[in-house]
Amino acid sequence: MLIGAQNVKPIKQEPKINPNAGTLRYFNAKNKQNFTTVAFISRVMRDIIEPLHLEKENKKMANMCATLAHKLMVNLVDGLDEDAKREIVRAIGRYDIEIVQKGTIDDAEIREQEGYLSTLAEHALQGSCLSCTKEGDDIENCELRVAMIYVEVPVFDETCPSGRCPYKVEC
Repeated sequence: MLIGAQNVKPIKQEPKINPNAGTLRYFNAKNKQNFTTVAFISRVMRDIIEPLHLEKENKKMANMCATLAHKLMVNLVDGLDEDAKREIVRAIGRYDIEIVQKGTIDDAEIREQEGYLSTLAEHALQGSCLSCTKEGDDIENCELRVAMIYVEVPVFDETCPSGRCPYKVEC
């Protein structure tokens, strides 16, 4: 027997309660989507650092965004019923988020796209980018560059400095 332990009452430990826990005990379908979006943000924000060449402050902000989204997820889950917690964890694994176009393209935009595609085809047949000598404002006004950006043609050089064309192929 420990000396002095005879008057000590056992301490009843209360379960730790997250003071920031969400107030919802169950998620409806829309809130499952909302929660999945937060989970997606948490996961994706760290994944964009390398492809976007984020450094210093921007990298820090992306990591902070991921951390805050993760903390929000934890707080929201802490308020849920145990069965609802299991369901939301399963839902995160079953769903992913996809970027989709909101509306349809009208006739004017179709004609504009056809014009840009025509410009692209014309210049491609002439090999314009290989022999290009444009600099500065001439690059900004280049109809081929504008057309390729508009129709989302991937650039040749993602890190080219200002005043240089990202489509210029250096041989």
